[in-house]
Amino acid sequence: MTAPVVVADASVGVKIFCREPGTEHVLALVDEARNGAVVIAIDPLFVYETLRNVRRKRGAAVALQAWDDLRGLGFVVVPLDADLVRDAFAQADELRCDLYDAFSAGLAGALGVPLYSADVRAHSGFPGVVLVGVQEDA
Repeated sequence: MTAPVVVADASVGVKIFCREPGTEHVLALVDEARNGAVVIAIDPLFVYETLRNVRRKRGAAVALQAWDDLRGLGFVVVPLDADLVRDAFAQADELRCDLYDAFSAGLAGALGVPLYSADVRAHSGFPGVVLVGVQEDA
């Protein structure tokens, strides 16, 4: 039996390293991935965006440690290809969000799996999005 796949965006990645509303929910999801109960897929921009925001919030030393930690989490990085770019453009138009925010939604849409995000502005319109750190988690 194969574990279900979910897509996480960088706003979720930041919660791994910065104590924010929804951090406990995200850490539970990461534990599920470590235990093989779920597979977390990420787009190619996830690492860059996560590290950029962790550096901004907590400094370079924490961001460098986050780099080491992220590599050990076993997330599946889906490579950038023409299909993902097209899906991201379509989601950017549909959600009326920036293109870089649309890559995670494009990936989730292409895979037909849930998108985990804390970015209400960019992703609240994505069908079936799981918003972490928003209302019920806050």
